[in-house]
Amino acid sequence: MDAISSIGHHGRRDEQFIEDFYIVNPDIEVSIKATHEFVKEHEFVRTMYGRNRRSLGHKPNAIAYNRLVLQICAITVMNKVPLDFWKIDKIPYKLKCGFQDIKKKGRMCSSYGCQCQDSRYSGGHYETCTLHEFVMSKGWYTAGTVHDEALLQVERKIKREEIAAIKACMTNAAILDVPLKLMLNLCNEGVKKLSRKINLERLM
Repeated sequence: MDAISSIGHHGRRDEQFIEDFYIVNPDIEVSIKATHEFVKEHEFVRTMYGRNRRSLGHKPNAIAYNRLVLQICAITVMNKVPLDFWKIDKIPYKLKCGFQDIKKKGRMCSSYGCQCQDSRYSGGHYETCTLHEFVMSKGWYTAGTVHDEALLQVERKIKREEIAAIKACMTNAAILDVPLKLMLNLCNEGVKKLSRKINLERLM
């Protein structure tokens, strides 16, 4: 759904493409809308392997967003906010600004619609590779995963062989014709001070 959602940023023709796609694939639209409603209420999505990926603080922004959408739709007599809402004079300027602000604050633009759905599957490769099993066996904690990245909370005095095991789990996750390059970094003082991180490759 990444490609379909991102296409929507380019105008009416692309938006029509998305609508036509949903007509042909109504189950996908139902699934996406159900995910949006679940996130709005619970502020997390559950991956296909049962982990919760959270979006804290989303609910009040989503409620405010929906309220403004209803106001704009009532004025324009449309079932959704038009792409060119800034050009529609009958929509009050204050309402336009409020809608634009809540879109940014609540990440409720079309790309976020994709993010909600994609979060159910993004990082799924991490859960299927041996790194997940290794982290669990060591009693460590997975703080988060994004695409091909993983943030792990490990023992302060991590051993060289444990570092090597992490590297092996990541590089052996798939057999490819091209080499996999891996960068490991250690931060002793929390994620807010990553500028002081130590390159683990030097410890190998």
